[in-house]
This record gives sequence, C-alpha cells and structure tokens, in this order.
Amino acid sequence: MIKNFVKPKGIQELIQSIKDDNYTIIAGGTDLMVEFHNGKEIKGKLIDISTIEALKGIKDYGDTITIMAGTTHSEVEKSEVIKKELPILSKACGLVGSSLIRNRGTIGGNIVNNANCADSIPPLLLCETVLCLKNFGRDRIIRLDEFLERNGMVAIEKGEVLYSLTAKKLEGYKWDLIKVGRRKSLAISRLTLAIALKERNGVIEDLRICPGAMLSKHARLHDTENKFKGKELAECINEIAESAACEVEELSGKRWSSEYKEPVLKGLIIRTLEKWGQKHEAGI
Repeated sequence: MIKNFVKPKGIQELIQSIKDDNYTIIAGGTDLMVEFHNGKEIKGKLIDISTIEALKGIKDYGDTITIMAGTTHSEVEKSEVIKKELPILSKACGLVGSSLIRNRGTIGGNIVNNANCADSIPPLLLCETVLCLKNFGRDRIIRLDEFLERNGMVAIEKGEVLYSLTAKKLEGYKWDLIKVGRRKSLAISRLTLAIALKERNGVIEDLRICPGAMLSKHARLHDTENKFKGKELAECINEIAESAACEVEELSGKRWSSEYKEPVLKGLIIRTLEKWGQKHEAGI
C-alpha cells in the first residue's frame, strides 16, 4: 500500500522531496509497478517525476548529445537528432519491450534500474556516456561505467536524482546492435552485442565491444578492444571473437549460460566484422 504520494512540479521541488531518507522515485514505472503488483512493499513516500518538464528533452551540442533523464524510450527512438547523430541508441530504444512500455519507460529509469538485460546501456557505454546527478545545492558528474555497479546496483547517493546523460557521437564509426531473445519481438534480451569500428584502409583504428546480459556488471571489453588496435581487420577477426569470449569469462566467471552464450557472442562478432571487411574490400 502506498501511504505517501508526491508529484513535484519542478526540479527544486523534487530536490526538496528527496532530502528525507525514505523515498522511492518513479518515472515511467514500467519495472516498479510490476514489482508492486507482485507484492513488493514500497516503503516511505513515492515520488512521481513523470511530469517534470525540465527532465525531458534532447539537445545537440556538436560532438555530444545530451538527453534528459525523463525522456521516454519512444521519444529517444523517434527523435530526428538521435536517428541522425546516435542511430545506435535510436535502434536500442526501439528494441525495448512493447510500444506501451516505450511510451512510458524512460531512459533514465533504464539506467538507474541497471537491469542485466537493459537495452539502452550497451550502446551508451560504446558512446562513452557521462551522467549528471543533481543534489541539493550541487551537481555531480560521473561516467556511466563508474555509475553502474554489480548485480543491478548503482553509485547513486542519498538525495541525488539522475538529471541527464551526455553521449559522444560515433562519427566515422561503423556500428551494429544485435539483440538475441526468445522471440522476435517483446522479448527480454538473452544476449545483446553493441559493437563499433573505426578503420582506415582495413587497419583497425578503434574497436568498441559491449555485450549485454552476459556480465555481472555492464562493461565494455577494453582488453580486447586495445589488443587489436593497429592490426589488419581481415587477419584477426576470429582472434577478436575468441578474445572477447575469454574476456567475458574473466570478468564474470564461468556461468551455466556460458555454454551457449559464448559461441553466440563469437558468431555475432565474426559475422559483423566479416560484413564490414567485405564492404571495405568492395570499396563501400
């Protein structure tokens, strides 16, 4: 039962509302309401931030895009700015649940909930996203990879609210985002691959790989990324895939799902890199 419900009209009113220790913030509520109906008790006051206009919107700053935390998945997916400048994120938000969930769920909620299967997080990590958190009297800037902790936890402090996220554009990169689920639509991710490549004349200048729903903590595979810089793409595609699978196991250990997920991850990486390599050879 919810005994205390608060709906702040603006940021300052919101900050005042979270000065107390016992509260739960709700934006779209697509995860929280399911838990509530399944019997989870919501302790303290419930703060609904869904109508705060200052938490909505998308701005292009040249090299980066800033998205306010209360922007819905549908708004991100359909934004002309995002489709042009961060198409990998538009695709990711289009993969989230049903249209009803996308219309209510927010990108900030996806980050703060930090589910292992969150669709927006792998591409945001590829884009070196930083977060702005607001507290009473100050802002705190933190990298997304530092904010996300193990097993769904996040580095948010008492009295803080996620205000915005700023992602770098993937200019000059080839990219792909592949989601593997039990069904073609409305499926929770069993494995996601976000991958980006910048190459010149077939030589790898930068490689970014982030698997989803495979690690105990969302993370890019930095060791694999760094190992192959400066190498001929065509000569090391299988090595990249093998290295990625090994790094996943090093980061999270051998799991019951590793037997089928690791071969799938390797296959997706090989298929994607071979596709890009063939396009380079064809001069595309």
